[in-house]
Amino acid sequence: MNVIYEKNCQSNICCYFCYSNNNKMKQHEIIICMGSSCFARGNKATLAKIKEYIAKHKIEDKVLFKGNRCFDKCGKGPNLMIDEKMFHQVNAENVETILDQFFSIFRIY
Repeated sequence: MNVIYEKNCQSNICCYFCYSNNNKMKQHEIIICMGSSCFARGNKATLAKIKEYIAKHKIEDKVLFKGNRCFDKCGKGPNLMIDEKMFHQVNAENVETILDQFFSIFRIY
């Protein structure tokens, strides 16, 4: 997994609080593809699982969750992007593992 540090980070220690130039907390961004191909292959159930995950871990203030029309990677879908890292073949059964693995490096909860 690639970790991208903010330009103004003071160290190489990865944390879930990366501050921008104006000292506001940067939220992690989860974007789910809502294109017809991904949606037909189960992203409706995946969307519900992600909402449940965010609520369960009480990270609503640390995560921006939204839908995107299409990532143009339909053949690899269903697709999900977390902080510019693309995940393919995401479904309701494996999305919690993906989120756990991604957010464990940030110790977000």
